[in-house]
This record gives sequence, C-alpha cells and structure tokens, in this order.
Amino acid sequence: MIGTLPPLKGISPYCAELLGCLSGQVEIEFLNFKRLYPEKLYPGGTREDDLYPTVAGLREERLEVRDCIDFCNPLSWFSTGFSLCGEIVHAHWWTGVLAPVYHAILGIARARKKRIIMTVHNVEPHEKGLFQGLMHYSVLDQAHEFIVHNESNREKLLQRLGRCPKPVHVVPHVPFLSAMRGYEKTVSKDAARNDLGIKRGDKVLLFFGNIREYKGLDVLIKALPMVTEHHPNTKLVVAGQPWEEWSKYQEIIEAEGLRGNVITRLAYLPFHELHKYISACDLAVFPFKNLDSASGSVVLARSLGKPVVVSDACDLDERKGGGVFLAKTGCPVSLAETIRTAFKELPSRAPAGGREDQELERERALVAFLHLEIYFSGASGNAYNDRS
Repeated sequence: MIGTLPPLKGISPYCAELLGCLSGQVEIEFLNFKRLYPEKLYPGGTREDDLYPTVAGLREERLEVRDCIDFCNPLSWFSTGFSLCGEIVHAHWWTGVLAPVYHAILGIARARKKRIIMTVHNVEPHEKGLFQGLMHYSVLDQAHEFIVHNESNREKLLQRLGRCPKPVHVVPHVPFLSAMRGYEKTVSKDAARNDLGIKRGDKVLLFFGNIREYKGLDVLIKALPMVTEHHPNTKLVVAGQPWEEWSKYQEIIEAEGLRGNVITRLAYLPFHELHKYISACDLAVFPFKNLDSASGSVVLARSLGKPVVVSDACDLDERKGGGVFLAKTGCPVSLAETIRTAFKELPSRAPAGGREDQELERERALVAFLHLEIYFSGASGNAYNDRS
C-alpha cells in the first residue's frame, strides 16, 4: 500500500484508519513518504505532530511500515518500485504534484507483473488548470482497477476513462473511529466553548478544513445574514488554513456587517484544537460548490456525532445515520433556509451524545470487507453495489 501516515498531512488520517480496518486480516507492507513535496507547495506545511490520534484496533503483527519515499530524491522512487514485496500494489492517489513519483513506482511495479489497484480520492483535481489536469490524469493509466468513495465519483471516473474502461469499485470513505474514541467522551460542548471563549447560549456554525475556492465559504458568509435575522446569537467559526487570499472573504464579512458574528482561526489546527471547535459547534457546514471526492471533513464531523449541513454537490445519503441536511449548491438563500431548518429539527434528528461505537464499527467492517473482496476476487464491477 502506498500513501502517507502521520505526522505527514496528505491523506494520513484516512490511510491510518484504513490500516486499522485491514491490519491483522492481510499482510500489508505500507510504503510511506518520509518527505512530501516542498513546503511552499502546501500552505501551512506538510507535517503536524498532533495530526491524528492513535489508530483504533491497529494490529502490527502482519504490518510493516517503510518510510522509503522521498519526493526530493528520485532514486528513492525507483528503489521503492524494485523493492516492494506485495502481489498487489494498492496506491492512494490524490494530487498531480506526485505524478512523477507514482509513475516511477507503479511503472516498475507493472513491469514486475504486480496487480495495481488505485484508490482515487479526487477524481478531478481541486485546482483547475491544463498542466495540473494532465499530471493528475496521467497516473490513472498505471492502474488495473480503481476504488472511489461514492457512485457519482464512479460515474465521473468511468467517463474520464473513456473507451477503455477498467473496473471501478465503490467503497465508502472509512469512518474516523479513532477520533471518536480518543476525544468524543472527554470534551463536552460546554467545556469546549468555555476553552474557546464562546458563549454557552450562542448557536454556533463551524466551517473547518483548508480554505479553498471550491469549498464555498463565500456562499456561507452570504447566507449568514439570513440566519442571524431569525437567530441573532448565531456565530460562524471559520477554522482552517487559507489556500487563497483571505481578503476576499473579509470584504464580504465587512460588507454584510458580520464582524461580530464571525470568529476566525486562520491556521492549520492540530487535532486536539480542531476537536474542541467541532465539539463546541451546533452544526458543521460544508457548502461545496463542486466536489469530485469524498470529504474527509464531513466524515470526521459525522464520526464525532455532529450534524452537518452540506450542499447537494456532496454525494451523501441524508438518511444514513441522521443529522444530515442538504442545501442547493451555490445558493445562499437555500443554505440559510437549511441551516434554520436544522436549528429547528436538531433535537429530533441529531445523534444524541455522538455516534455509537457499534455504528462506526459496522461501517469499518464494511470498508474492510469490500477491500478484501477486491484484493482476493479480482472480479470486475462495483463491489459496493454487488454486495450492498
């Protein structure tokens, strides 16, 4: 398996939880990056010591982690390709910046007759551009079959593959059980609000994660006056690292007279701090303008038992587990109406006291089962639908 693990950022929480699902059930050699791309390519840096809590259920007797891939050392790419041991190479793919690394490793693996399965976390690159797109899509040719996280991503990937489709399996995003077990029962909403200086009686909306154009924060800020009109004590907390100029959002805040309603923490948050913000909020809001992946932030909020408001650009079943409210993509009016509806219905629809361990364990078991079925069957088609 090729990916990243804490303290590297990348997709480390996902890979860590997936290892927790699969460890002990199959022999895994995890080929980890010891250095990702140059720091200037990742706002806020590529490492965070408090990135994610200890992985629940990780068994090490059939797991070997090798910190062997160095973005800045091409020799490490070729060495990894020639030295990897598995019959199956499961590569996690998420950014075109790493295309040369993956071409080297997977090209050698193919020459060595390895079967290559690729989890495509972003079917389309988040930042558009001809060069970024070419780099992102070129790596797809290296895989024999693919895993994506939802049906809409499957359809988009099949369109991208064109006339020579390869098997594309749907496996849900792994839930963040370690986050729930490590923190949910120790940080109450009142305690978190007290630590963060948020009043107990405020209604708190939370937008968290890297701040990028496609995530629709500007839509949420424009919707906020229509929420405060009915709920004057509403606060919007924005917690995350800007990947673009913050000034364009600040201009909207000033123009709408929202300075007293918006609290900002504009930095990459270590997990213990992020967890406090999640615990302190009433609703986590994700007004995506477009989304060609599964959102780890949405999964994290739901794993911690928080109700979420998402745009319908997000392929998310609003019935699953309760506490999900859908708004029209790119529409501040619809988003405001959905938030007001959520405030009204929360007592009856929100999970009480966080999601149960059993529910998250069932989701993890499904993720593990589908991966193992793909590894060992070699069958084509949609694993999730075939076994739903």
